[in-house]
Amino acid sequence: MWRCRDKETVTLDPQSRLGIFYSRDSYIFLFSYMTKNREGPGERPATIMYFWLGKDATASEKGAVALLIVELDKEYGAP
Repeated sequence: MWRCRDKETVTLDPQSRLGIFYSRDSYIFLFSYMTKNREGPGERPATIMYFWLGKDATASEKGAVALLIVELDKEYGAP
């Protein structure tokens, strides 16, 4: 879980911040899990990314979230 505010991205511990959001900030959540392998037996890792844009977040902060999601998708996303 990451928080984006004032062009700064901070990694957060999801357990300590569970359900707490600030309207000036934006957040990105990365959920990793195992799923059935379509090409054969076994499982493979998969990820889902969610984002939440605070109603008072600036346009540049929202843009920073979009850029970070692209970077995270390259690192954790589908091939």
